[in-house]
Amino acid sequence: MRLLLHTLTPLDEIVRSHLIETLNAEEIRDFSNLPLVPFVLVAPPHRLLLSETIRPLLRSTIIVTEDDANSDLVYETFFSAGALDILLAPLPATYARAKIKHLLKQTRIQHTRETLNLIKGLVQKPITQTEAAFLKTLLLKGETGASREQLNLAAWRNVIVVNRSVDTHLFNLRRKLEGTRVDIHFRRSDRKWVLVSENPQIRLG
Repeated sequence: MRLLLHTLTPLDEIVRSHLIETLNAEEIRDFSNLPLVPFVLVAPPHRLLLSETIRPLLRSTIIVTEDDANSDLVYETFFSAGALDILLAPLPATYARAKIKHLLKQTRIQHTRETLNLIKGLVQKPITQTEAAFLKTLLLKGETGASREQLNLAAWRNVIVVNRSVDTHLFNLRRKLEGTRVDIHFRRSDRKWVLVSENPQIRLG
């Protein structure tokens, strides 16, 4: 889940640097080049956010605004449009980091749930509970990938199972994913599994 920070967002330099250094926020200058992968955008209450093309992304957008005479209109407009949250500047650096980190986590969990349900709807055969646990872990890990131990823990908690069990479930899951343009790749460099998608409906990140 990428964190994007619009350059016009009313944040002081301490807060801005704090978000870039501790949460790996990437600065953007306009709203025309938003990435395809899931993201959370920290932005001022700009009218372009209400356009037909960007408005569906508002539920992954945190609006930062200064409290003034127009605040009532801003709150009503952007909350009604589905903004993830509205924060009031000036923001203390530690609060901004904790709050945005929390919202990032919430958005990641929500995106994982929605993507998992979408994949379940695409496959021809039902996904088992173990396979769903594998998919959820792979979705949450993103490009980092999931190790055998992490998949084992996700599916069977503290029960240690033989290595072949993980391989068997992954094999069965990959067969069910055939035709969805979603697959699980094994990365030999660090011996981790990564979920990949060529399906425009399934946005990973």
